[in-house]
Amino acid sequence: VYVTPVIWDYAEAHRLTSSGLAYGIDGSVGTIIQVDLMGMTAIAAGNFNGQADVTHVTDTGHIIVSDGYDGYHWHESTGLTRFFDVPGGNLPTGIEDINSAGVVVGISNIANPASSRATLWQGAEFIDPAPMLSGATRAVGIDEFNHLVLARAAGGFWPGGGPHEIHLASADGDTWDPGEPIYTVSSAYNFEIKSNDAGVIAASWDTGADNPRILMTSESGLDPVELSVPPGMIAVILDGISDGGIAYGRFLDTDYVTIGYVATANDGIRIIGDRLIGSPPLQFYGVARDINASGTMIISWAHNYNYGHWALAEPAMPGDVNGDGTVNVTDLLAVVAAWGPHPVDAACGPDLDINGVVLSLIHI
Repeated sequence: VYVTPVIWDYAEAHRLTSSGLAYGIDGSVGTIIQVDLMGMTAIAAGNFNGQADVTHVTDTGHIIVSDGYDGYHWHESTGLTRFFDVPGGNLPTGIEDINSAGVVVGISNIANPASSRATLWQGAEFIDPAPMLSGATRAVGIDEFNHLVLARAAGGFWPGGGPHEIHLASADGDTWDPGEPIYTVSSAYNFEIKSNDAGVIAASWDTGADNPRILMTSESGLDPVELSVPPGMIAVILDGISDGGIAYGRFLDTDYVTIGYVATANDGIRIIGDRLIGSPPLQFYGVARDINASGTMIISWAHNYNYGHWALAEPAMPGDVNGDGTVNVTDLLAVVAAWGPHPVDAACGPDLDINGVVLSLIHI
């Protein structure tokens, strides 16, 4: 572990490249910063306000800064570009994704979800990649194969209700063909979609009857399937999806407690707090920062609603009942001692298959 000196009151670096470089904003002077083991280096200056944050970094050197309803793109070869100054970018715009080629996608007129439109930028002007789709649209992701993930709500995303569609558009020269929807929801509220570079798509929505839903696909947007939501949940927020295809976010239960979750198309939904062995009961709030391909997650949490904390949660080793990083006779004895029915919560590490009963030694 290395401690890198920075002015933490003003500087935050939340985005990592595969080489281990971190990028963020130094709010004291309004610069994009690069952080490595030697310290913090300013790489570009901009007229950022207090909402600015680095939201996307590619291994090819493209950096996106979100700044309220504005944004910036930086690359060593082109310098800093403010989207508000780009033709077509003067409406309130939310940037959703960028791929390694530097193609940026997002939502134009984002302040009005009843009539927002998908938008795309390839270094010149912002364009609507799917003008043939009526209603409100959003461009929410673009993968390394130039497949564009689009959402469409014929009656607008707000106040919601009515049919919502997910499209996977393919590039055809300078135009995009959205084709037929890969999935249609008959009626949705708070419709959200995320995708990763491999084309895995996650979506969440509410039905308007305290019945939240989550959908996921395999790579390239194939095989969409709705996942089984745990009982007692009345609302859902989808925060992101990792490069490994793990979606993460938050539920609200009938007691109005916020509960973190992770989900995959193959393994379904898992409540995070149920598997934090050896920790105090967690009440999650805020946005999960990131999750990598192995399932390691940076989370924000509070204990007894009083103190905010950051935590690094790593997947438990199979058979590691007490969370000490090894599987040995201590784990076996813990299973024997806990034999029988148990609540599914963080206190019962011996319940390795999360079914509410300790009846098997097969995991050890």
